[in-house]
Amino acid sequence: MTSLLDRITGTGGDFEERPLSNLPFTPPVPGTSAIPWWTGVPGLDPDVRNTDWRVAARCSAMACAAQVFGLDAGRPRIIRGAPVRRWVGWLLEAGEDTECRMRILALRLVCERAAGADPDVVLQAAQEIYAATLR
Repeated sequence: MTSLLDRITGTGGDFEERPLSNLPFTPPVPGTSAIPWWTGVPGLDPDVRNTDWRVAARCSAMACAAQVFGLDAGRPRIIRGAPVRRWVGWLLEAGEDTECRMRILALRLVCERAAGADPDVVLQAAQEIYAATLR
């Protein structure tokens, strides 16, 4: 029987030689990352410590809009303006850290399920979820 030291140092003569496998490289499928889309975003990621809730609101609105609308997130929609502007307005309207963070959570929960949805529907759903917690 060969000792562990012999196997590590190679002094023993009974090493099993195994050929390396030649598995083909398979690129990852787009959109299947195990990393959540909100990772690293102040206000959305609980691991990112941010003391300024106004910055957290702005970052959260940007990330949520990009999640739902992709590259069109900052473009104005018809007459009402960019969705991200309306969303950040609603978040900042809370006026304090705790309430703003509650609104951020409501917006994030809706945006996780609302890809390509109408911006007014997204904001209304977030407002309804938030309001339901106040009853």
